[in-house]
Amino acid sequence: MASLRRLWTTALLILFLPLTAAQAGHPQSILVNLSNARLRLSPYPLARWDASLHDIARDRARVQRCLNEAPCRDIVAKPLADLVVQFSSLRGARLLSAVNRHYNAFPYVPDQVAGKPGDDWESPLTFLQRSGDCEDYAIAKYLTLALLGVPESEMAILIMREPVRGIDHAVLLVRDNGRLMVLDNLRGLARLETYQEYRPRFVLTSTSSWRVKSAPQGSALQPASFD
Repeated sequence: MASLRRLWTTALLILFLPLTAAQAGHPQSILVNLSNARLRLSPYPLARWDASLHDIARDRARVQRCLNEAPCRDIVAKPLADLVVQFSSLRGARLLSAVNRHYNAFPYVPDQVAGKPGDDWESPLTFLQRSGDCEDYAIAKYLTLALLGVPESEMAILIMREPVRGIDHAVLLVRDNGRLMVLDNLRGLARLETYQEYRPRFVLTSTSSWRVKSAPQGSALQPASFD
């Protein structure tokens, strides 16, 4: 798990932070900030993400059964099973773009409009029935790509602070051929480096969760902490 932590941290933070040549030569001791920050284990939003991982596992098994049946009688799982078959020949950026475009056609439905209590994170199959907000898009895309063969170790939910309105925004981050690609419900497929105006807050993976915490103003650059 520590090696996975280092992999995501190094890749993510190099893109968000300006590096000197000396720092670039030592990727394991890289800074963590927009202007100096430390990576720490986070209690939030661990509970919601932990519940989502259970939802993803349950929905994945349900869709897999649907794919193995002929015909599939699960009317809730069948649309996602059909999508997996439709996109099964795609790879790399073409696959990521197709999945992103497919889900972005769903209407954006905030939790308040949907009558959900607080910040509720939907299961992927629930999203297909009634749509949702940004983290619901990201989670649905996560399961779809997992069903299409993208390793979960190559994906993460990234929660960033949106600079204009000052609110959090969730996207799906996927490592594709060494590049970090963003699947965002607000735009087409893009590289992570195009999001440098955002402030990363949380990184959620299938094995760990981290919070990016700003360091005190004026403090020296710190190496990433993995404790």
